[in-house]
Amino acid sequence: MTNEKIKEVLENIQKAFFDEDRYELRKSIDDIVDQNQKFLGDFFNYLMVDKLATPPIFYLVVSPYDLISNKGPQHALVWQGGELLLNTDYTDYAAMRTGAMDTIAMKSCKVDSLKHKKILLFGTGRTAKWSLQVLKAVYEDLNEIYYINSTDSKSEEFEAYALELAVNALVGTKEELESYDIILCHTNAKEPVLSKNDMQKIKKGAIITTFIASTEHGEVADEFYSEEANVVLDWEKNIKIAKDISRSKIPATDIIFLQDLLSVGETAKKTLDKEKKYTIFRFVGTPMQNLGVLRTLVKTK
Repeated sequence: MTNEKIKEVLENIQKAFFDEDRYELRKSIDDIVDQNQKFLGDFFNYLMVDKLATPPIFYLVVSPYDLISNKGPQHALVWQGGELLLNTDYTDYAAMRTGAMDTIAMKSCKVDSLKHKKILLFGTGRTAKWSLQVLKAVYEDLNEIYYINSTDSKSEEFEAYALELAVNALVGTKEELESYDIILCHTNAKEPVLSKNDMQKIKKGAIITTFIASTEHGEVADEFYSEEANVVLDWEKNIKIAKDISRSKIPATDIIFLQDLLSVGETAKKTLDKEKKYTIFRFVGTPMQNLGVLRTLVKTK
């Protein structure tokens, strides 16, 4: 995807957040359990309807996930006036729209440059790569990033990918956690990559993003959602779905929703408290992200 198309997707995602009332937005998750009632997987279903279009446009994204294969393929369909406008595998686009949220988080924090920001990326997979590509498309001065993968080792493949984007990727370490300005998490970790003890090492003013959804745990310990932090959730309807936030002691009234930060001027509802130690974005997944991608794809076709 070209940088121009990436920027168009970002613009469409933000526009979908602005114009939320224009759409019928439904997200359902059905947990699948085994004979012992142990979590086995889930089934995501996103339905989005543009009610103001004539005739209405129906967008659908579905995704089955199971712990055994640890895979969550996605598929997208778009209809208008009884005509099928789009029928495509959506797995890579889902990774793209997830990775794109790091850039939207930076923009909502009024980050204008990454030149002097020290960034740590947990993960080197598909979504992590999209995160890096979207960041580079918007922040052209990004030239270096540190990473930690699941094997805690050097990834020649990821470093070569980053180099194609003119970014120098270096192996990072949690031993220097206090030096990072930005921490991005794109993992399938079986336990939090940032523990309760790591919380005290986080740099003042740091920005953290975390995404994992189809697990009982998050990528950071539940304690990260505390009075020390600006806690930003992507969508109000995800409060019950974000299991780590639900388990935390943070009052619901203290949670900031992404739409609040993206709003400007007189429409702004909440702002980040600069006195808080750090800001953590909890992205669970929203219909608006899918709309941003699907509207771009349909327009392209």
